[in-house]
Amino acid sequence: MKKYILLFLTLCCITTNIMAQEANYKIPKAISPNNDEKEDVFLVTGDIEQIDKFSLKIMNRWGELIFETKHVTEGWLGKKNNVGKLLPQGTYIYLIKITDINGKEKTLQGNVFLIY
Repeated sequence: MKKYILLFLTLCCITTNIMAQEANYKIPKAISPNNDEKEDVFLVTGDIEQIDKFSLKIMNRWGELIFETKHVTEGWLGKKNNVGKLLPQGTYIYLIKITDINGKEKTLQGNVFLIY
């Protein structure tokens, strides 16, 4: 007589809900490019590792483009195209466009004060 062993395996699925938390970006309200290593550069910080595509434009109050970059680690130094003399103190406008690693697009716009 033959003996048979029946083995039943139960497969179980484990589901995990992953909620994508929105990235937080820090944008300075003012810069003072006086080489004291405090707020010398207009630079986006925070969850920058979440950024896939990036664009930063700085304009003066008349809408003239002062600075532009597509690199999140490159900041504005308070100079036209980051070369030459410091621009006059005052209010400048920033326009930031971000696409995160999940494909979500975000546009941030506001003012930054140049003080020295």
